[in-house]
Amino acid sequence: MSETWPPRQGAVSQALSTLVEGICKDNDYEIRYSGMESADTLPVDGLLTIRDELNAAKVRLNHQIDKLVAHLAYLRNLSSPVHRLPPDVWVIILQEFGPWSPKRWVNTSLFPLLLVCRTWYDTVTGSPQLWGRHGINTNMHYEIARLVIDRSRMHPISVGWYASRERDLSKMLDLAIANSTRIRSIDMIVSRRNREDPWKLLEAPTPVLETLKIRGDINPWDGGPSDSVFDKFTLSEGPPLKHLSLRAVMTPLDSPRLSNLITLRLGGLSIRNLFRQLLRTLSSSQRLEMLCISEPEHNVGQLPLQASEPILLSHLKELVLNSVPSIDSGAILASICAPSCFHVAVIDMRFSEESSAEIDGLAAAIWGPDNNPAASLLGAATSEPGRRAVKVELDPVTRAVSIASLEPLREHWDVKFYRNDTRRLIDQLGRAISQLPSPPAVELNSNSYRGEYILINLLPWSGVLESLFVVGRDACRLVLQQLSQRHIIPGTGEVQWVCRKLSSITLQYGWNEEEDTATDGRVLLSLIRQRWSGEDGLAGTVRPSSFEVHCNETGFPNLWSLKDEITQILPSFRLIGYED
Repeated sequence: MSETWPPRQGAVSQALSTLVEGICKDNDYEIRYSGMESADTLPVDGLLTIRDELNAAKVRLNHQIDKLVAHLAYLRNLSSPVHRLPPDVWVIILQEFGPWSPKRWVNTSLFPLLLVCRTWYDTVTGSPQLWGRHGINTNMHYEIARLVIDRSRMHPISVGWYASRERDLSKMLDLAIANSTRIRSIDMIVSRRNREDPWKLLEAPTPVLETLKIRGDINPWDGGPSDSVFDKFTLSEGPPLKHLSLRAVMTPLDSPRLSNLITLRLGGLSIRNLFRQLLRTLSSSQRLEMLCISEPEHNVGQLPLQASEPILLSHLKELVLNSVPSIDSGAILASICAPSCFHVAVIDMRFSEESSAEIDGLAAAIWGPDNNPAASLLGAATSEPGRRAVKVELDPVTRAVSIASLEPLREHWDVKFYRNDTRRLIDQLGRAISQLPSPPAVELNSNSYRGEYILINLLPWSGVLESLFVVGRDACRLVLQQLSQRHIIPGTGEVQWVCRKLSSITLQYGWNEEEDTATDGRVLLSLIRQRWSGEDGLAGTVRPSSFEVHCNETGFPNLWSLKDEITQILPSFRLIGYED
């Protein structure tokens, strides 16, 4: 950037001399202005006149200078790269990054853009597609909405309809219905007080409608129970939609207009009552990329039935089931196969009246030998390169089993199941993951709370477990016993150590727990001798990079006396006291 210098004093003096001499000449005074002293020769009776004309000239001069400065700035801006962009490129930029706010009452119209600069003004006023994209909504004044409709010409428009108790929206409704054949997107919030009005808009012809988003604003003061959904609405006939989002609002899911969706979001609805329709919608939506079902209305009606054959959703990238009853989520998971899904978030909810037999049957379908649903949940069929790893965590208090990916930047899985019979599900998970074509490495954590813990059968996890963290005396003892065992590999007859891939082991006894000499120290020493030194004549397995045992030294004196002997055999072993 070039350095700016103030104007030279001579240039300013010359300009002032020309101005003063011109004013004096217009008043029949001859003067050659060369400074303040030159004014001493002016006649007294002409001083006021010359003063007033100088003040007027100063105002006009400042105005002209300001205009010139602004024009120079305009010329310089035109030469900048951003202002050399073609108008059609500006339109694309403003379409993608135009005014937006998550709060629907914030002004996101195009009108503020008109005040930025002439380039933006010319671009916005000359681009009807911009006006159509931003569209109209019920927060606008009616005349503004009409202007937007006129400016958009025949381009598709979007409509935002938000429930209002204070305003009469009849004219806005008529305007939207009159232009319904141009509506591409509808975002609607309805209340019981005025739901009939937006239903009329949905019944109007909408041949270019692609996106429909409706949320029911359930309020007990509007007349009606606070925990129920809205009446069904009927969408007019037309081509299939691309995107559908419904919350606390019902419509037939097997409608032809919902037969080829790209995204589907359902919330606050009874999945149990809609399950058969949902399956038909999924089976006809072969390009579906996102399925999200959250916080459905819970009831104890007829149990859903899984599809006879899993529905292949080859394009599904994102699956979200949030706070869905265990039976409902199990039926959904058992009914779909999504080999390309790389974002999975499933949190089911256990209800006391649900049938354990039904849940177990669905779990067997999900984690059974076919492994189609299991592969979808764990992303085993995705084409992502590189080594994959998952973390399985057990919560003895809530009886929850969680599965999460350990590479969140590349892929995301966060699955949580609540079960009364947690151990059965853990065994199913271990067998399912082990039987995947390319099973991930597994980190298994079993926590404890106030003496409550879950006893784990390690055998189903033997081929995939690489990291193990266990809390609680009985759980730790069971782990030591199992790690001392070998098993026969089905189909090959080969004998291998249980969990031979383990590279990290952490056993954590409780603070107040005390040792049993036969089941703690001796079993641990025997395990290390056999598994990693080959004293019994069989080949040892890979040594772990970390083997930690946490316990209170006063409660486990025999185990602490064996510390040096164990460390000589396995240098990575560490015995850690709670005082350390």
